[in-house]
Amino acid sequence: MTIRNSFPIRLRYLLLVLLIGGSVALCVLAYREAGTLWAVIAGVVLTAFNAYYAWNCRLSACYQPTRLDSARRMLACANLQPGEVLYDLGCGDGRLLIFAARTYGVLGGGIELDWVRVWLARCSVWVAGVNSQVTIRQGNLFSTDLRQADVVCAFLWSDLMEPLRRHLQGQLKPTSRLISNFWPIPGWSPSAIVDADRPEEHIFLYDARNWSHGGGSV
Repeated sequence: MTIRNSFPIRLRYLLLVLLIGGSVALCVLAYREAGTLWAVIAGVVLTAFNAYYAWNCRLSACYQPTRLDSARRMLACANLQPGEVLYDLGCGDGRLLIFAARTYGVLGGGIELDWVRVWLARCSVWVAGVNSQVTIRQGNLFSTDLRQADVVCAFLWSDLMEPLRRHLQGQLKPTSRLISNFWPIPGWSPSAIVDADRPEEHIFLYDARNWSHGGGSV
């Protein structure tokens, strides 16, 4: 999952400067005090880690993985068929797409903003042996062409759901399904709500033929 960072842009850049600057200062201090190569290496690693964290803040995105049991429940309610095209928006390490390709025989497309997660997901796909079925692409989900999607999965933050609705409105096929983990889509009534009696584990299923009509729970 890729979720939006609520820090204002100026605070993000300030955080970036403080993290990197502080790490460099610690590196220099460690070398002066210890005078060893290991101190420099530790400082460089810390600098790289903080730079990556600050870069995520600058992109307005951070990462929270979908639990495997949630991924199973999301895919189970989609009624996936072999050969269908599944998109995961904010695919993270690619776990949902790998599970879907292995279990249901679908073709998967993952969209992820974080380039480090993109390469990790690509490695995971290759190790899982589903690289002929799953493609991971770095990019912004709001500029992604989803017209070929049969099923779209999303585990995003609440303030992204309205923009997502606008993006999907004119793209999805009449037979497409949308699955949202935890957050509902504003203005759309779900065809079904999985685990409706457990609000903290809601999974919302939307049918493109039924955007504006209510549904039930399963």
